Amino acid sequence: MTIGEATEAGHHVLTTAVDVAVRTWGEELVAAFAIGSLAHGGFSSLTSDVDLVLLFGSDADQARAISSVAQETGQLLGSPLAERLSIFHCPAASLDSPPASARLPEIDRLDLLQHGVLLYGSDVTVGVDVPTHEVIAAEAVSFFLGKHTGSEVQRAVAAVAADDPRETTKLILAPVRLLYAVDLGLAGGNPAAVDHYHGEYRALAEAAIEWRQRGLSDDASSMVRAELVPLYGEILERLAETWPPAAARLSEFVVRMRSEA
Repeated sequence: MTIGEATEAGHHVLTTAVDVAVRTWGEELVAAFAIGSLAHGGFSSLTSDVDLVLLFGSDADQARAISSVAQETGQLLGSPLAERLSIFHCPAASLDSPPASARLPEIDRLDLLQHGVLLYGSDVTVGVDVPTHEVIAAEAVSFFLGKHTGSEVQRAVAAVAADDPRETTKLILAPVRLLYAVDLGLAGGNPAAVDHYHGEYRALAEAAIEWRQRGLSDDASSMVRAELVPLYGEILERLAETWPPAAARLSEFVVRMRSEA
């Protein structure tokens, strides 16, 4: 599948999901936007999520109904890509400060405000204040430390053995994306993050971009074993110096990861 065909397939999932959402909520649905790699580039039908934001006219909890939209979309399309539909939601009037019932983390809200592609309804994002650099950096660090355990090498090696390019490349690119978010305070895709990274292990990051599109290469396992720990160490040690609020936790993560490698 070419990049153009993959992008078209991703948009087909989005438009199907929006049609289901319109049938479900009618006029209560104010707007729908594409975000993520279908909005700012780098989409892969092999590995990417299909990210959709739905904005509503009230602050009612929409989580259960949104789950049904994702389920119906998957049933209608019956494709692995449809199973990777990821729906974010928020009351349109609360875009400046999403309530606890919403699902719209700050980095995804920034992605919506900077890169969102309107699919349905009216553009209610105009004039909404964007999250600050500090907010984006803090959330990115907290997300990273909450999601990763230090056993990344074992997980990546297992993912390579299972011929799983999605999990393999997510583990490789996680620190690269973290560096991009903390350094720049921006929401961007994997290609932008790799372009920003000029460290010693750039070849591994660039290989991950290639593997996202084409699948794992024969040398993926050897590259992961040799370079993943140094990649994490290089980036996280740098961030421990430039982001003092999380310096201790980042340093502890590196020590733990090296001990488990």
